[in-house]
Amino acid sequence: MLRIVNRNKCERRGSIAVEFALIAPILLFMMIGMIVYGGWFWLAHSVQSLAYESARASLGGLDAAER
Repeated sequence: MLRIVNRNKCERRGSIAVEFALIAPILLFMMIGMIVYGGWFWLAHSVQSLAYESARASLGGLDAAER
């Protein structure tokens, strides 16, 4: 009886390794995708903020008649 329990435990370890090998690339690609997508949002926000700040700076010294 003890041999059967140990044999099943070893077989289970192998199946866990195979399942991890199948799932790990998917999880890795999803994590990299989230990081890249977040970087894109950060860059878009930075460019938009830069445009707003440059528009405010260009109109800052003008009076109502010059605008």
